[in-house]
Amino acid sequence: VAAGAWGQQSAAPLPPGAVVLDHVVAVINGTVILESDVQEEIRYGVLQPFSVNPGRNTPQRALQRLIDRALIQQQMHVTPSPPPPAEEVQKRLKELRAVIPECAQYHCQTEAGWQAFLKAHGLTVQEVEKHWTERMTILSFVQSRFGSGVRITSQEIADYYNKTLVPQLH
Repeated sequence: VAAGAWGQQSAAPLPPGAVVLDHVVAVINGTVILESDVQEEIRYGVLQPFSVNPGRNTPQRALQRLIDRALIQQQMHVTPSPPPPAEEVQKRLKELRAVIPECAQYHCQTEAGWQAFLKAHGLTVQEVEKHWTERMTILSFVQSRFGSGVRITSQEIADYYNKTLVPQLH
């Protein structure tokens, strides 16, 4: 429904002098996602360690990411996950700066290069730190909630190796 409503305009005419500031594009269990949120999510695509193909970083895909995030955050209210320490966020951002493909041309390993990269993409250090803290908190929650559910014993590994892998190699 949300993707189908993208770009849909209100049927009611606006009063003279009225200015539309934003549009609601989805409501997820009471959480409102605005068109400006979608545009911001598209901007954050440059922070992905693997280049986001601009043709695939569409408003619909950004909206889907926001919907997924909203659903996870709603679950996080039931089982809160603490945010990572600021030092850990800084460490991860420093690692990120080294792997963003476009960062190489800006020399993001330097503070001046990082600032230039962010400015060129309409981002600020504070926005990126907040976004990355949120991302790390969500990933930690997902890992604690779902990641520990799969346990493979040493015996299962040995059985797989001896009964499946070794026979395939012969």
